[in-house]
Amino acid sequence: MWLEILLQFLTVFLGAFLAFWLENLRERNQRKTWAKRYLHLYYKALQEQLAQEEENAEQKLPLYQKFIDGEEAMSEEDWNLLSSVTLEADDKQTSLIHSEFLTVLPAELVTTLAEVEKLQIISLEISTLLMNFFQERIFPIILTHTTPLNEAGKFSMRYFKSIAEIRYNNLKTLKKAQKKILELLEQHNYHK
Repeated sequence: MWLEILLQFLTVFLGAFLAFWLENLRERNQRKTWAKRYLHLYYKALQEQLAQEEENAEQKLPLYQKFIDGEEAMSEEDWNLLSSVTLEADDKQTSLIHSEFLTVLPAELVTTLAEVEKLQIISLEISTLLMNFFQERIFPIILTHTTPLNEAGKFSMRYFKSIAEIRYNNLKTLKKAQKKILELLEQHNYHK
């Protein structure tokens, strides 16, 4: 009789243990599938954003120097380009570091994603500084279409250009991290 009770207890315990274990396995596989899909979309969005920002920076940095130098006449197209500050909102991406699916990712990939998120936060702060400075100091100068700039205007423009260069260097670092993400996604079979 005690043997039957013990066997019955072990059978129920084993059944419950297996049920919980299988449910855990199912949830983990579901998170892993979701992570693969999301990481693919995340990588694609990051790639598009960085390409657009890099093109924008490569177009405008030489123009800023041309404006500071004031030796060449600025065309109407130059003035229009100079007066348009297009800074991508780096906060479009949702935070990956606080997501549950990180439990199914390799540690190296999680570290790289954390680095990208940190760089995006830095980029957002630089963008905010750049935009505020542009609105307060640079846009009024541009509206007058005055060249050559006076000393105060040159100082403001040099400061603005230096902030833009810092942002561009941050962008380059983000691109390196993006390449590392792609390598890790392929290495761990997270690519589509």
